[in-house]
Amino acid sequence: MRVCAAFVFCMVLAGAVAAQEPETKKEEAPPEKKEGAGETPAGKDEPAKPGDEEGSVLDPDAAEKKGLIISATRLSRPDAEVPRATNLVDSTKLWRDNPRSVPASLQRQPGIMVQSTEYGGGSPSVRGLIGQQVLLMVDGIRITNSIYRFGPNQYLSTVDPFIVERIEVVRGPGSVLYGSDALGGTISLWTHHREDFDEAFDAHARAKARGATADRSFHFRGETEGNLGPVGWYVGGSAKWRDDLDGGDDTGRQPFTGYDEFDGNVHLDLHLDDHWTLRGAALSAWLDDVPRSDQLFVGWRNTGTNAFEEFHRNWQRHELYYLKLEARELGGFLETVDVTASADHQSELRNIRRRGSNVLQRDEDSVLSAGLSAMASTKVIPLNTVTAGFEAYHDWVNSDTESRDQLTGVITKSPPRGSFADDSTYRTLGFYIQDEFKPVEWLSFVGGLRFTHIRIDLDELDPVPGDGVDLAGFDRTFTDLSWDLHGNVRLPIPEINLWAVAGISRGFRAPNVDDYSAFQETGSSFDVPNTDLDPETMVQIEAGLKGGNKRWKGSLFAFKSHIDDMISRENVTFGGSATSPSGKPFKARANGDYSTAIYGVELDLEVEVLPHVRPFVVFTYIVGRDRGRDEVIRRMPPAMATYGVRYQEDKWFIEGYCESARGQRRLSADDRSDIRIPKGGTPGWTTVNLRGGYEFTKDIRATISVENLFDIDRRYHGSGVNEPGLNATMSLEVGF
Repeated sequence: MRVCAAFVFCMVLAGAVAAQEPETKKEEAPPEKKEGAGETPAGKDEPAKPGDEEGSVLDPDAAEKKGLIISATRLSRPDAEVPRATNLVDSTKLWRDNPRSVPASLQRQPGIMVQSTEYGGGSPSVRGLIGQQVLLMVDGIRITNSIYRFGPNQYLSTVDPFIVERIEVVRGPGSVLYGSDALGGTISLWTHHREDFDEAFDAHARAKARGATADRSFHFRGETEGNLGPVGWYVGGSAKWRDDLDGGDDTGRQPFTGYDEFDGNVHLDLHLDDHWTLRGAALSAWLDDVPRSDQLFVGWRNTGTNAFEEFHRNWQRHELYYLKLEARELGGFLETVDVTASADHQSELRNIRRRGSNVLQRDEDSVLSAGLSAMASTKVIPLNTVTAGFEAYHDWVNSDTESRDQLTGVITKSPPRGSFADDSTYRTLGFYIQDEFKPVEWLSFVGGLRFTHIRIDLDELDPVPGDGVDLAGFDRTFTDLSWDLHGNVRLPIPEINLWAVAGISRGFRAPNVDDYSAFQETGSSFDVPNTDLDPETMVQIEAGLKGGNKRWKGSLFAFKSHIDDMISRENVTFGGSATSPSGKPFKARANGDYSTAIYGVELDLEVEVLPHVRPFVVFTYIVGRDRGRDEVIRRMPPAMATYGVRYQEDKWFIEGYCESARGQRRLSADDRSDIRIPKGGTPGWTTVNLRGGYEFTKDIRATISVENLFDIDRRYHGSGVNEPGLNATMSLEVGF
C-alpha cells in the first residue's frame, strides 16, 4: 500500500513536470576559481547558496566545478587531469540514479561489475578482481579488515547511501597510497559534511523517501544540518524496509531476499579558520535478518540450493568513529595536512540450520580496527608537489560459535571454535611518499613508493582439537615495497581538454585472518585453515585517453595485469575426509604456482550533440587466464555495456537507456561447481529503462524511473539472486 501511494504521488509529480515551461534564462556564471589542492575541502561538492542558479544539481557549469577527485593522489585534482583510470559518482549522478544501496550505485560504471550473492549484499568486481582484492574506504579511512571474506562479500552494503556525497574509484593497484588489498582498485566513499559557515547561525531539516515496486520497499531518512558560528553539524537517521524481490517474468517473487536496515550518523565540524577544520563523525548501520539467498532456495535456471532451513545474518552491524584535523591551502612550507584517528567496529551473527535438523548453529564474528594516519603535502620544491605520510591499523578479532538443539534446549560448542581464530590480531604499518612533477601546464608525472610492515598473530587456530589434524597458533610477518609511476600529457587539440595517460603500478595483498584460519560454510564448499600462504602481488600497465569540459566527458583505457602467487581455493582433505558433514568439498587457500594475466578495455563517453541532448555509452571487456590451472579466472565478468540518451535542462532531466550483458560461457572449474551460476554459464540479457527527475526549488526535488520495461529474467554473472524485473522506483526530497 505504501509503495502504491508513493507511486501515484510520483506520477502526479511527473505530470507536473510535463506541464512546466522550460526556463530559458540563466544567470551568467561567476568566474571560475583556480583549481588545486584544497579547492573544495576534502573534495566535497561546493554548497549551493539560496538563489544561486548554479546550485542546481543539473547545471553543467556546477557539475564541472564539482569534478574533483582525491583518491588517486590524496590531493584534490580535476578528474580529467588525474593520470589514472578513475570513476567519479558525484551527488548529481547519485540523485539521478536513485540507487537502493551503495553497491548498486556502481552498476553501469566502466571496469566494474557488481555481484550479489544475496539481495542484502553487493560486491564490486573491479578489473576482474573482487572481495579481498578491492580496498574499501570511507572518508579516507579503510574499512576493509582482516576477516573480509574471500570472494564476493556484503561489506560495502553496510554504509547508508543517503549520507554518501560522492564515490571515487581508482581502478588498478593503489598500494602506494593505501597498502595491502588495493589490487583491483580502491573504492572511496565520501560522506556529507557541513561546509558553509558564512552565516552566524543557519539550520534546516530535510526528509528523503524512496520506494520501489519490485521489492515493495520503502526507504525514509530524516536529517538536520546547520551551524552555530564555527560549529557545524549534520545529523540524521534512516530506515529501510524491503520485501522479497521480484526477479522477472519467469522467476517471479524470489523467497528469502527481503530484509530491513536502520542507519544513523552524527557529523560535527569545527571551522577553526579559512584553512583549518576539525571534523568528527559517528556512522552506524544495522542490517536485520539478511538471508543467504543462494543457500535457501532453488532459483533461476536451477541455481542455488534448499539444503538449509535457515542461513541468515541475524544482524550485521557496522560502526565507524573518527576525528580528523585537516588543513588546506596553507601557502607556507606545508600546503595540506591531514591527521586522522579512527575506530571501526564490524560484527555479524549468523543463524544456520540444515534441512531436517533440529540444531541451530549461531556464529558470531567481530573486528575492532583502530587506526591512526597522518599526511602532509608541500610545494617547497618548484614544479613539484610532494606528499608523504604514514598509516597504522590494528585489528582485534573475536569469533565464537555455539549449537543449540531446539527440541531439548541443550547448548554445545560444536564446532569447538568460531569461523576464525579467536583473539587474533592483525597489525599494519605503512610509510609512503609521492611526488607530482608538473614542468608545464600540459604535462605531469606522478610517482611514489611505500614500505609496508604487517604482522599477524593467530591464537586458537585448530578448529577441531584432537582430530589428528593439529594446528598450533602461529605468527607471521610480511614486508612489502610498492611503487607506481603515471604520467599524462594534454593533446594539442583546441577546446577539447583531452589527455593521454600511461602508467605502471605494483600492488600487493597480504593473507589475512580469513585466508589463514577460516572454518565455515561457503557457497559451494567448506573452508578449512592453511598456514602456508604468501602475499599475492600484481604489476599492471595501463594506457588511455581521458578528459572533458562543459560539453563532453569521457575516458578510454586498456590495461594488462600480471599477478604472481594469486591466492585461490584448492581441494584438500581434512580430518581424513574430502567432504564436510553437509556434503561440500573441503577447500583451503593456496598460492598459485604460475602467474595469472588479466586484460581489459574500458570506455565511458558522454557528449552534448545538440543543446541539452547528451548521448552516453559505457563499455567494459575483461578477459583473464590462470596459467597454472590453464583456465579462465573465476567469475570472469562478461562484456557489458550501457548506452542511452539524456535530455537535460537546468531543473529537470529525462533519459532512456539500455543495459546489456553478454552471456558468460567461459567458466573455470570453480564456476562450473558454483551453485550461483547456471549450468553452462550465465545467459546474456538486455534491459530497456526510463527515468527522469525535477527540481521544484532548491529544497524540493523528485525522481521517477521504470526499469526493465520488458520484465526479463537476468542476473549479473556469479550472483545468487536475479536483478529486479519490471520495477518502478521513485524518490522525493523535501527541505525545510
